[in-house]
Amino acid sequence: STLGTICRKIAQKLDGFEFNMMTWVSDGAVRVISIADREKTQFAEGELPESTRNVYPSCLIDKVEEPAVSLLQSYIEYTGQKEGPLSMQFFWKAGEGIQVCEIAARFFGYEHELTDMVYRFNMEELLLNYVYDNEYVTKMLEAQDIRKPLMHGAVLYFHGRLKQIQEQQAAYELAEDKAVVKPWIFYEAGEEVVAYGPNPYLALYYIEAGSREELDEISRDFFEKMSMTDPDGEEIVFQNKIPKYSL
Repeated sequence: STLGTICRKIAQKLDGFEFNMMTWVSDGAVRVISIADREKTQFAEGELPESTRNVYPSCLIDKVEEPAVSLLQSYIEYTGQKEGPLSMQFFWKAGEGIQVCEIAARFFGYEHELTDMVYRFNMEELLLNYVYDNEYVTKMLEAQDIRKPLMHGAVLYFHGRLKQIQEQQAAYELAEDKAVVKPWIFYEAGEEVVAYGPNPYLALYYIEAGSREELDEISRDFFEKMSMTDPDGEEIVFQNKIPKYSL
């Protein structure tokens, strides 16, 4: 379709590293809550890449925080936003700066758990205190330091072919791994995987580790072991990949 062609051309142009950034606007100033590496995998030639891992904190914070905050500060000065949530998805490439995908007055789905895991910064607490105790919101934001994580965390997303699931024992075994904080397997054996249905993925796992290196090692192990097969024994799960961050 024409829309699909446009999307592919845009994706080809935005070939830098991708990020999710969540902030809170307080008294007309942007306060950073988190910056994550938003990783994608292209499963077939000519198709748009799918989101497969978001990692907290980003390994490129020192490269992107200042220009990203500056951009959002200019944005709220234009829009007039004085308070509340503000998030941005963007690309960054050395020598080319930031290219914005989306700016919205919201937080990201499936990611508020990670701010709690990594920083002990609880989004529900933030939102409740915004209503009932605004002074405490200021204290929370002042205490938040995205360069001092208590743990390193990630959410792993698994996508697959539109087939009937017969066997997914490997998915349940991974859910028992000691690195898993919360597993989420979306289908039961015998169900058909559908596109654009109520289940956004085959499965996702929230994992944590003491360092980025350990987290990457665990992620690769999950990507190798994850499996669901159809009644003919054919693999359903697409193979996720981790990008190289050498600059």
